[in-house]
Amino acid sequence: MNVESERKDEQEVKGWRKALKSVGNWLAHKDKDEWLKDMRGVLSLVSTVIATMTFQSALNPPGGVRPGNESGVVQCPENSADNNPCPGESILAVLYPDEYKIFLIWNTTCFISSLAVCLLLVSGFPLNHRFFTWLLSIGMCITISSLTLTYMTGN
Repeated sequence: MNVESERKDEQEVKGWRKALKSVGNWLAHKDKDEWLKDMRGVLSLVSTVIATMTFQSALNPPGGVRPGNESGVVQCPENSADNNPCPGESILAVLYPDEYKIFLIWNTTCFISSLAVCLLLVSGFPLNHRFFTWLLSIGMCITISSLTLTYMTGN
């Protein structure tokens, strides 16, 4: 019985190896140039979406912005000791000024790095060179890390 069970285990291992090999072949790109074009498209899409998100969060920060009066008169409160923001001012900036500065720093870092990645991709630098691939990798690492920190500090 031992011999039969060992053979069965070997066949199962071969089955798993065969399955993993077929999945690996399916994931592997046969044409390196086609893979680079796909990667350029995916990176440009991701960096554009991230740039859009960070731009929107700068225009409409967490907590919102105090609206103006219905009459259209923009008038700031005379007593600045109150936590009452001027119309058009971020509520988060008045209530938590230190956290808002940190939020703006990370948001700006994310916006600039995602725009840099977009510009590198649009400029036509060849992705088959290690330096440009490394530069894009560092740019995306900075972008995603600063995006994470932006949303951690904004909540």
